[in-house]
Amino acid sequence: MRRRRLQYSLVITALVALPLLWDQPKSEQHVFTGTVRDWKAGESITVASEQTDSAGFTARLHKTRYEGRTDQIATGSSVTIWYRMVGESLPIVDKVRVNGR
Repeated sequence: MRRRRLQYSLVITALVALPLLWDQPKSEQHVFTGTVRDWKAGESITVASEQTDSAGFTARLHKTRYEGRTDQIATGSSVTIWYRMVGESLPIVDKVRVNGR
């Protein structure tokens, strides 16, 4: 009886833990702070700073978490983004922090 409970416990633990491990970012995380040049809610964001040309760079929003008020994200607002390269044409943004306007 104890052995069966242990087996069930291990199976349940594995079913809970595996999806958490599976969903971890596979590539190195990068951080970039700049000014929003273009924002399409749920699709993409273009951010520029002194480090980039005035056009900035565009990244895809997919399962993105937000810190701060998302209604403040607009052209000219300051944001910090955490992104990673996953082999697609655009980087993927994991998190956006709204720094203000």
